[in-house]
Order: sequence, then C-alpha cells, then structure tokens
Amino acid sequence: MKVLKFGGSSLKDADGFIRCAEIILSNDQAVTVVVSASGDTTNQLESLLQLPIQEAKQLLSEIIDSHLSIANQLNLTEQLNPDFNDHYHQVEKLITGLESIKFKPEEALIKVLMQGELMSSRLLQTYIHQQLELTNNSKQCGLLYSNQIIVSNCDANEPVVDFEQSLQQLNSVELLDINITQGFIAVDQNGENCLLGRNGSDLSAAIYAALMNAESCEIWTNVDGIYNADPGIVSNAQVISQLDYQEAMELAYHGAKVLHPKTISPLQNAQIPCWIKNSNNPNSRGSLITKLSLDENAVKGVSFNENISLFNVSGACLKGTKGAAARIFSAIASHNISINLITQSSSEYSISFCVDSKDSLATKKTLEKEFYYELLAQDLNPIEVKQKRAIVSIIGNGLHHKQGIAAQFMHAISLGSINIEAIAQGSSETSISIVIKQVAAKKACILTHQEFFNRKQRLDLMILGCGNVGTELIRQCFQQQQKLLSKNIELRIKMIANSKSYIFSKSGLNANDWSSQLQQSNTSFDVKQLKKLQKDNVLINPTIVDCSCSKIISDQYKHFLELGFNLVTANKKANSESLDYYQKLQKIVQTSFRKYLYETNVGAGLPVVKTLNHLLDAGDQLNQFSGILSGTLSYILGEVESGKLFSEVVKEAQAKGLTEPDPRDDLNGMDVARKLLIIAREANIKAEISDISLCSLLPDSFDSTGSIQEFLHRLKQLDEHYTNQFDEARHNQATIRYVAELRDNKLSVGLKQVKKSDPLYSVKGGENAIAIYSQYYSPIPLVLRGYGAGAQVTAAGLFSDILHSLPHREKESL
Repeated sequence: MKVLKFGGSSLKDADGFIRCAEIILSNDQAVTVVVSASGDTTNQLESLLQLPIQEAKQLLSEIIDSHLSIANQLNLTEQLNPDFNDHYHQVEKLITGLESIKFKPEEALIKVLMQGELMSSRLLQTYIHQQLELTNNSKQCGLLYSNQIIVSNCDANEPVVDFEQSLQQLNSVELLDINITQGFIAVDQNGENCLLGRNGSDLSAAIYAALMNAESCEIWTNVDGIYNADPGIVSNAQVISQLDYQEAMELAYHGAKVLHPKTISPLQNAQIPCWIKNSNNPNSRGSLITKLSLDENAVKGVSFNENISLFNVSGACLKGTKGAAARIFSAIASHNISINLITQSSSEYSISFCVDSKDSLATKKTLEKEFYYELLAQDLNPIEVKQKRAIVSIIGNGLHHKQGIAAQFMHAISLGSINIEAIAQGSSETSISIVIKQVAAKKACILTHQEFFNRKQRLDLMILGCGNVGTELIRQCFQQQQKLLSKNIELRIKMIANSKSYIFSKSGLNANDWSSQLQQSNTSFDVKQLKKLQKDNVLINPTIVDCSCSKIISDQYKHFLELGFNLVTANKKANSESLDYYQKLQKIVQTSFRKYLYETNVGAGLPVVKTLNHLLDAGDQLNQFSGILSGTLSYILGEVESGKLFSEVVKEAQAKGLTEPDPRDDLNGMDVARKLLIIAREANIKAEISDISLCSLLPDSFDSTGSIQEFLHRLKQLDEHYTNQFDEARHNQATIRYVAELRDNKLSVGLKQVKKSDPLYSVKGGENAIAIYSQYYSPIPLVLRGYGAGAQVTAAGLFSDILHSLPHREKESL
C-alpha cells in the first residue's frame, strides 16, 4: 500500500484532476489517496460565516458552480449534480441556522469547512471510476470517510491522534485497490466532527501511512520538491534531493510552506519514507524524506518566519531565582500561545523569546499580570517588545560536525549590514536561528543562500560618473561578464549615475541601452536615493565606484561606507582633503569591515598603494620616494625632449584625450601633488596639501588666465623656455622630468633634472614610474613602471580594485 496526497493547487481545475488521476492509475499496487479541497475552496467556505446571509448564499453558489464546471469538463455532471446540490443545501441550512442562532459557531464552521474535501474526494473518485470503466480496468475505486476513521481531539492548533482507536476504525472498513479519502477531517472521541487544522491534509496522509504501514507516502503539490530556500525570494533556489526526518521537520517548522510541520512525526515513528513531488511535473524526481540522508551538504536549507514579535524579559529578580523561567513560559502556555524561539543570557539577567505577532498583545498582558509585584517593585524591567521581526534559520544535520557553519551564517548576514537581535541553536544542532527586523528578512535569506549554496560570488556595482573613465569602465565590465562567470564571479552593474540623473535595474543594466536610458532619465542621484535603493532591493557585495572628480561625491564617502557599501574610487579629493577626513574614512573602514580601495588615486593601473602597504605591513620602512605620477606630463615632456615644441605637444595631448578638458588642470601640478600627499599619508606621514612645495609647469610670469583657447594660443610663449630647459639638461648629461618626491619627510613636486643613473631618466611617452627607497630596498630601489595615462588604463585599475572588493572565501572544511 502507498499513500498519495494531492493538495488544493493540484486539484484547482479539470486538468488538475486529470493529471492526478493519471498519477494514481500509474501505480501497480493498492493506493490510498488523500485530497485537499479544490483550489481556494477552504478559504471561500471560511469566509461564508463572516458574510451577510445573501452574500454568503451568493458565494456558496459560486463555489458549487465551480465544482459543477469541473464535473462538466470531466463529463460527470449527471452523476455529481445531485451530490453537489445536496452540499449546497447542507451549507445553506448551516449558515441560515447560524443567523438564527441555532448552531454554535465552531460546530457550524467545522461542518462548513468539511464540504471542500468531501466534494473534491467525490469528484476524484467518480472520475477515476469512470476511467476504470472506459479502459476495462478491473481495479476497484471507492470512498473512505476520514471523519469515520481518524480519531483526534478537538484542538485544531495541537491535534492529537488516537492511533489505536483510529486503527480499529480503519480495520472495520474494506479497503479497495484505490481508496479516495479526505484530508483535514477527523472525528473526536464523542463521534463529533473535528478538524486537524489548516493545511492539515499533509498530516492526514501521514496518519493514514502510519495506520496502514504503507510502503511510502507521497505528497503531491505544485512544486518540484522541498527547496533549499523559498524560490519566490531566492531565484536560484534548488530542490533538496534527500533529507532526513529531523531536517524536514525543522524546515517545515521554520517556514518551508510545502510541508505541514506535524506531518513528519507519524512518518518518523513508523519509519515510512516520504516523497514530495509535483503533480504538474510528475517525472521530476522530487525530494525524499527518510531516516538517513545521503546528501552530504551540511546545510540543507534556509527558511524564515515573518510576523514575529521579540520579547525581552530582564531584571535582577531573574538572576539565580529558581522557577523564574518556568513562571514565564507557564503563564504563556496557559493562554495557548506558542513560543517560536528562546534564548537566555549566560548571566541569567534576561530571557528573550519570540511569539507570532498576533499573540503579542496577549503575551504582554499575561506577563505583566504574572509579574505584577516584581514590576511594581522594579525588580523586573518593563517588558520589552520588538514588533515586525523575523526568524531566519539554517537547517541541516551537518551543523553538529562541520566547523565554521555559524561563522559563515553570521558573515553572510553581515554582508547585508543586518543587525542580529537574538541567536538560538537547539541542543540537536539541526538548526541555527537568528532574529532580525522583518524588513531585512528576504535580503538575509538571499545572502545566506548565496553563502551556502552558490559558490558563485556576486558583485553589485553602482557607478558614479560617466566621463571617459566611467564609460570605459562600464565597457570593460560588460565585456568581461562572461569570462568572470566562468570563474564563478557574477558582476552586475545595478546603477549608473552622472551629474544630472541616474538609472537603476534590479536585475542589472544592459550593455546595449544603458546610455540611452540615462539620457532619458530625469531623476537625480543623492544619498537619500541611495538609501532608498538599498532598502528596497537586495544588493550583494554592493560596491560604489566613483569615476567622477566631484568633491560633492567625495564628501559623501563617509555615508557610503556607513551604509554598508564597499567603495572603489579614482577620485583623489577625499584622500587628499584634510588629514582629519582621511583618518575618519580609514577608521570607518576598520570598524565597518567594508573595503575602501583607491589604487588609481596614485598610479592609474600601477599597484603603487598596494605595493607600498605590503612593504610597510611586512615591517619595511620608507626612507625616500620619487616618482613620475602623471602620465599626461610624462607624455608631454617626453615629446618635448624629442624636439617638438611645448605648445604643440600640449595641444596634441589634449586632442588625444590625455589631458583634462582644460590642460591647465594637468600643467599646474596639483593633480601630482594630491597623489604625493596620498602616498605620504599611506606611509603614516601626517601631512596636508599645504605642506607640499609645488612648482607648476607654468612659470609665475606666464599669464594662464582666460578661456582654454586663449590659454593655448599664449602657450607658444613657453616654447623657447622649455627648449632651453632641455638643452641645459643635456649639457649636464640629464633630462627634465616632473617629479614628486618625498625626502627627509619633506614633500615636493616640480621640474627636476634627472641623471642617466636615475630610474626615472628613461620614463616618458605617457608612462608612470615610482622608485621606493626603503630599509629593505636600498641602495637599489624598488621600481614600478608602466603606462599611466588614458581612460583605458585607469578603468582597468578601477576594475582590479572592484574585483579585490570581493570578500575572501576560506576553503570548505573537509
């Protein structure tokens, strides 16, 4: 004997009945089939008792008509029309009687709700009987009535089945090849109808399986099995192939909707395997629940319960007082209130627990009454209640033998900047649960699922600035997406903003139309918009990339980091502003565990900051630094060295996009000064921009005012000046370079004659180079050299920092 259960979603229409019948008839052995009410029938029947009599009758007619419609499509109208009309009159009599106070509401409710299962079981039995006759099948199909077999108490919240008496009742009826019966329905010791609670049909199936010592129990629903997370929330949730009874019970209790929590106990006691399968996709394997699971995953699933209230009972009277906890829980139990989670501090000063929000007010009143005198004497603090909370849990029998699971769980939650208010783990170590704000529950589930079930790391980018560098970075990101996917890195550009507007996509922007979308957008970007986007969306490893040169944006870095974003920037303004602001940013990074990466602040694509920090972290000491930190000025001076005129080279560099739109922003040397300041600060030198001796490429006597065109026209005046400079340098067997230097804790930026022995001598053509003289690297310096001008190189440097913002993942324990 096998027991099959079909839920309301599987029986919502005629096609559903046909599919279920095909599944039933495909079995060679005898089967007992437990059915729920069709579709949403139970909810509709429940609402009848809340409506005025005429509206109730109208809804009742619609319910009966929907069942007759299914019967008609199955060619069963003639057989079932009298039955369904009889159901109509029974319910009409009940609701009419209720209006005239002839029935108790609870008794009436039970009799009304029963009708859904009675009608669906009659429909299915009649259809299967018809199919057996049409195919000359000798099997026999009949109805069993659960309110004549399953004996239970009258508590729908905590149904207790009398298995001994139920078995006697079952043995008194003749079982056929196919037995169709009702879920949800039972009978009490006095022979009165009762219910097993909403969604109790799963429990009915488990009871029948235990009573019949069935080969297996199959729960047929509208999904492919038990998922390791809610697929409505986690898009890449997967079906769990196999799990044991304890894991299934924990998953169901903690919110997995595919299975009623009380279903497992009868199956476990009788050691009956249970399959969860999809009636819409019967060929899918489904999920198997059995004594031992062969699935080696330590964590089987992530689930959550919403609409939770968190209580905190604290005070001196709890510490060392025998029976204090018992008083709390006994008082709550006396009002039939179920507790979802309990945790207590080791000091015994406080006890925290969770109840469903609907029970929150009653729980608070109960405790205030129980501890009236302790509250009055202030031996107990006022009962603290936090509403709109959720319990998020990870479940799996591997939790008790695999190290680091709890740490992984907490790490995943921290990635979403989610505050944990309570933690609990049962002694069986099958689950770990946390309490958080309800608004963060879905994000927590996604992040936790990502941590345990998706070894693919995800990066959600918010790119600010769409100039040359920003546009090139966007191009590189889209170009590399597929290659990164092959390395288990999923990079998505969620937001792009310029100085006027921004665009955002939950699933990630598209390479082909982001530019046109941005042009059409009229929504400006600010921190308030960012907070709203973060609140309304689940962002994984969210990283802001600042490709602008805006001080307005750099002034917001503190807020970005505090909101939980990683920050990658090519904008030098934050790190070269006041020392106080620089130090505040570094402190936030250390306390928030967020990444703040700015390699391109100094050397474009060269790893200058990283190299320097690695040396200092390893105990090295910086003695001297010299560098060519502007690819633009490297190009200009290199071309002039080859014999070209200074004014013509500047125009040429501008035309190639190597300079800022206004070349004066490069020629004044301030950009190089900012880079040197950042290097000095990274070397723990407390300096301000005013501490740098700065000499511009434009002599003090030169008039650099006016429009860009006027400035470029006057630039011819400097051609002879620079020709003479290089001639003098050649005479000294040297050349001219624009050098940033740190020597004896003094900072300087300006033109310098560089000898052939200097590592900066041959640097030109847009290259950057640095020479680090340290305790380890002396007298021969550590030299970094490479191309340092242009959007492509800077964007590549930003891209490298973006990938370094990914959190490190330890290898899984063996």
